[in-house]
Amino acid sequence: MGVSGAYGQYPLHVSGGTTKSLISQNTIRNSLNRCIVLSSTIGATVSSNVAYNTVGHCYYVDKLSKSNTLSKNFGADTKSASLLASILDSDDTPATFWTANPANFFDDNVAAGSDEAGFWFQIDEDEESTLLGSFSGNVMHSNQGDGLKLYPNGYLPGSQATFENVKSYRNKGYGVILHSCENVQINQGYFADNRIGVSIRNADGITLSNVKIIGLSDVYGNLAEKLGMSSHCPAYRPMVGLRLHSYTRFPHVSGSSIDSVTIENVTPETTGGCFGSVPVVMDSIGRYYNDASI
Repeated sequence: MGVSGAYGQYPLHVSGGTTKSLISQNTIRNSLNRCIVLSSTIGATVSSNVAYNTVGHCYYVDKLSKSNTLSKNFGADTKSASLLASILDSDDTPATFWTANPANFFDDNVAAGSDEAGFWFQIDEDEESTLLGSFSGNVMHSNQGDGLKLYPNGYLPGSQATFENVKSYRNKGYGVILHSCENVQINQGYFADNRIGVSIRNADGITLSNVKIIGLSDVYGNLAEKLGMSSHCPAYRPMVGLRLHSYTRFPHVSGSSIDSVTIENVTPETTGGCFGSVPVVMDSIGRYYNDASI
């Protein structure tokens, strides 16, 4: 199912114009070229689908697609296209959910076990100030890279974009990384057993609120012992709870806010011997001034 490297040859593809199309309750397995693709599409609903063992970005929303709803979908075992043929270079580091346009609605989806990322907002430069539709109740876990990433182009919406009720755990990279972003909020989040829980990198005007970050959870620690794993460290490296840069990227921004955030079990003693693990790291380079209010 799906033709490797062939544009338009996907299991399910909606292309062009305004539509009330509903793609729901389908199962996609062993696709060699993505899963469900929205191209230049406005107003479609993708809901309650399951995708497993697929190649390249799975649920894919291009830069010309907006006002689409992706809800209650599940994707697992998203594979790199590097050994086959890829349409985009980024298909070699795939995300289960990928978009270039934030003006869509992502709610109550699950992304698990990708070769790279769970959710990837690789915002097109023409859409970097576009308002977010919604991002709420999504879960991302057990990915070889990051749970949620806004990278590398960044996101600079005209009003605050809130990523709500984010649950990201057991990822070997970041639980969430906000790179080159401004005016973005993470509200109500749970991040556990990631290499780095939350990274605010080259970004300003960020709000992190009502978030819990756990370096090594009891569940993961007990599992590691039971399975006789050589290390209790999720990525076999030191862990960091919260990583902040210590300079402002945008001089007109007053700084970032860290409010009602709990960080637990991110020391060598509480991570089962992950030496070098720390709750908070701040980059040492000072460009303008320390911009984090905690």
